[in-house]
Amino acid sequence: MCIRTVPFGYAVEKGKKVIVADEAAVIIEVYEHYCSGETFKQIADSLTARGVKYLENDSQWNKNNVARLIDDLRYLGNEEYPQIVPAELYERVRTCREGRSAKKAELPSDIKLGTVVDGSSNILNTLNSLKETIFVTFLIVMLV
Repeated sequence: MCIRTVPFGYAVEKGKKVIVADEAAVIIEVYEHYCSGETFKQIADSLTARGVKYLENDSQWNKNNVARLIDDLRYLGNEEYPQIVPAELYERVRTCREGRSAKKAELPSDIKLGTVVDGSSNILNTLNSLKETIFVTFLIVMLV
């Protein structure tokens, strides 16, 4: 397996990091698509289908590649890396990401802690019933 030694969007020329224009355009596109509601997997599948190369000889993208692009602070620029992503876009993505994380953490209002999703019985009763079923099954197996 090959790994990138320089982040996607950059190359090294004469000892300095420089922007690779077509890769930088992909990074901006990834940020925009994520803000529009696409998942990491949807974005990765789209890039793979279009044949966008992540590695020199590999155009296979996955959700982790996309997540790394979105989380990489180097795209904002620093003393070593020139800026690819405008600060406003990066902040928009951060806000989108935080919003998605908060939605995942919330339980639907009709689900109460300690009850089965359908609300028909208490988890403790369900576990006791499961234990009884396992015990009866064990007895039957032992008798046979």
